[in-house]
Parts: sequence; C-alpha cells; structure tokens
Amino acid sequence: VVGLNTSAALDFFDRRAATENMATLRAEPTVIAAYIFTADGELFAQYQATGRASSPPGLCSEVRRFQDGRLLQATIGFAGHQFCSGHVDLLRPIVVDNQTLGTVYVQGDLRELSQTLWRQCGILGAVIAGSFAVVFLFSSYLQRIISQPILNLASTMRRVSHDRDYAIRAASESDDEVGNLIDGF
Repeated sequence: VVGLNTSAALDFFDRRAATENMATLRAEPTVIAAYIFTADGELFAQYQATGRASSPPGLCSEVRRFQDGRLLQATIGFAGHQFCSGHVDLLRPIVVDNQTLGTVYVQGDLRELSQTLWRQCGILGAVIAGSFAVVFLFSSYLQRIISQPILNLASTMRRVSHDRDYAIRAASESDDEVGNLIDGF
C-alpha cells in the first residue's frame, strides 16, 4: 500500500509528496521505519516513527544490499521479508504498468506480536493445567465409583481362597453391574 501510494510521487520525483504519503504510517504503531528507493537504488523518501530507534536498513541477511543510503542494483525488484531480532524487514518492488519504479522497505516491530504470543502461551498453559486438574478429579471420582468396589471384591476373594473362610461376605454398595457382580459372588 505504501508503494502504491507513493508511486505517483516517485514517478514525478516529488520527494515531499512521498514523505507526506509515508507519514500515514504513524497510524500503525508496529511500523518502526520505512524507506522508498528509486529504480537506481537511491534513497528517495523515508519515515521514522517518533521516539523509536530503527536499525539501519540492511541488518538482515536478505537486505544487506544497502550501502551508504543506497539500495544496490541487485536488490531492485526483490520481494521478500526477513525476521530479525525483534523486528521484521520487508522489501517490495513498486511496479506500475509492468515498470519497476523503485522499492519500498518497511521495518516492523515484533514486540506486540511477541507479547501476544507469550500471553496466548500462558492462557494455553492455564487451560492445560485446568484440564489436567479436572481430569484428575474426575478420574478420582470414577475410581471410587468403579475401581474401588472391584478391588474390594478381589480382596474378599483372596481372603476366601487363602483362609478358606466361606462366611466372609462382600458388601455391595450399588445396584449397577458392579453391584450385581458383588452380589453374585
């Protein structure tokens, strides 16, 4: 969008209009800096967020083709992005009627994205911990209802078999299938 908005200014070599168009980036707090380069690689216009320090163009591997405020010819028309330490660098050609007028370079801040990611990880961790707690409580409840009566029946069966005391009775605690099994024993 920045490239399209500045294409007329770039075509008529109006630096002031390009700078004014780029000033609209103030509305996007994640944009640290933006640069417009001409087709021959000369720095045409730039935007710097107020109170934000930007890295000079070219810190990332894909955009190291900047030298002394110029974009080297090999990068003209290059389109890509590169994630760097704390920011993302984006290069896009400015093309009008199949003619490359220049290149736009935008540096975006990833802190907000990083904070959102950590917040989402914290929420996910809390949901997982809560799920484990619910599953633990539910399984403890099911163990008392299902497993404990069966374990008691098995213990009674072992005592009857080992001690040969046929007077021992298993106590049925429910009227379901487990209770029927205990009553049958």
